Amino acid sequence: GSVVVGTSYTTINKDGRAFRWTPATGMVSLGVPLGGKTSEAFATSPDGSIVVGGITSSKWRRAFIWDAANGWRSVEDVLAAHNVFPPSGWALVRANGVTVTPTGETVIVGFGFNPKGQTEAWRAVIAN
Repeated sequence: GSVVVGTSYTTINKDGRAFRWTPATGMVSLGVPLGGKTSEAFATSPDGSIVVGGITSSKWRRAFIWDAANGWRSVEDVLAAHNVFPPSGWALVRANGVTVTPTGETVIVGFGFNPKGQTEAWRAVIAN
């Protein structure tokens, strides 16, 4: 692919910053949104337009989705906008993969914590 995503670390406080790299733009930091302390990018859609990962603060962790048109959004907020809500007590803490189906649905996978605090995988399908 022609788009690479990942995480770079500052030398001052070693907090991670998600980035997106293309041959045209080079490495561009996506910053740290939503009141977070660090951000990590783990995957991009096949065409490079969508980036997913995780954001961490001193008190919480949250899965994110980013694209140029909408910027940073938590996966939970995107699902809520489509009237889809994780089961009560669940926390979606990291998105590890994303693709777009031939019919235009965005599929995101990751892991989170269930109400008992156990780690479990999740999969979300967002109709466009």
